[in-house]
Amino acid sequence: MQRTAVWPTAILIVAVGTGPTLGAEPGPLTLPVEPKAAAVSPLLDDANLNDVQLIGQNLAWAVGDRGAIWKSEDGGSTWSLVPCPVRSSLRSVCFLTNHVGWIVGGGVHSRGEGTQGVVLYTTDEGRTWNQVQGANLPLLHDVQFFDLDQGIAVGE
Repeated sequence: MQRTAVWPTAILIVAVGTGPTLGAEPGPLTLPVEPKAAAVSPLLDDANLNDVQLIGQNLAWAVGDRGAIWKSEDGGSTWSLVPCPVRSSLRSVCFLTNHVGWIVGGGVHSRGEGTQGVVLYTTDEGRTWNQVQGANLPLLHDVQFFDLDQGIAVGE
């Protein structure tokens, strides 16, 4: 039995030219998920997605709620879930190259006293994600890097 993930049709932007096409009927799109992702929590399978980035013809990244990070290496035809060090909402993803990428987001403090921003980065093609520590950040909504040393994050 093949496992599938259901995402809003807006995710189709990553599948243009290589995967399903946008039809006239509104509704969710069902995309195949690689079998190794089948052992992942159903909560991540059902997380809302907030941002997607296509790098070249085949590599794509999508991020969402509950620390969901999805990767496609075939232009969006199949997706695999990548381990994430946080369970907060991830709002934006920015890859400069296929090796170096950033993700931002955040959530409400566990005691409900304000919000806390999250910044994650990778330098190994997304195999591991590290959290920037020690920064007291607001909830972050978008990230954009211009080169390996300069970038900007927008938040509350």
